[in-house]
Amino acid sequence: MILKEVVTNYLFNDEIIQTISNYWKKHYYQEEEVTVGNIEEKLVQLREELDRVDTTDAASTGGYSFTAKWIEDVFTDEIVMDIFCTFNEDGKHYSIDYLSFKEMLHYNVIFPLDIPKIDFLSELLWEITFEGFTEESKTESRRELENRIQESDEVQKSMADVKAFIVFFKEECSTDKRISIIDHFQPLTDSVIEDWSDIFDETEDESSEVSFWSNVAVQKQDEQLLEEFLQVFKDEYDSFVDQKSQNKL
Repeated sequence: MILKEVVTNYLFNDEIIQTISNYWKKHYYQEEEVTVGNIEEKLVQLREELDRVDTTDAASTGGYSFTAKWIEDVFTDEIVMDIFCTFNEDGKHYSIDYLSFKEMLHYNVIFPLDIPKIDFLSELLWEITFEGFTEESKTESRRELENRIQESDEVQKSMADVKAFIVFFKEECSTDKRISIIDHFQPLTDSVIEDWSDIFDETEDESSEVSFWSNVAVQKQDEQLLEEFLQVFKDEYDSFVDQKSQNKL
């Protein structure tokens, strides 16, 4: 059975939607100001979204399957359900994060024999809605992730360049009166970790979106320290980086 058929068979049943909503409330929102009714509304929205997605040119993605297994949580030692995607030809496991609904609706759904069907379905829907309940929100989520990755790559390059410049400056400019302050900027060669925690935003109106985010570590630099660094060393640093780039060509 593919996911599109699962949606048709289960999400159009109000009793099943209520059961899934109760499951989410019990397992994920014990401390939250989120009601079962709030969750039901979002599941109905999900049902409508998945029902209207055009999948005519996505049938080639049918070589993948959603399934799950019980695993031991490495942090809590508890036995938890792990939802994952497999490629049917080689059986390798893949994350389902940032898949579009258009892609995943043609994925097969394999209900594990040792997991209650409603629990598996609840967890599967939980996983596929981490980036939102609409195709648009998923697209925006992937775009933001790509921007964050690009930003992180740029920071990595900046850290490497600053580190190389500090080494160069100490070796080549030891008589410069600014040599005594270069170590002040050593922290620019290390990153600051930004953590995105899971979020469930209460909606104030029907147009509001509820977004689910996995934890993501993003590398950033101390912007104020970088500005101070450039005030002191900008011309020499720019020249150094430019020469470094030329040497790679």
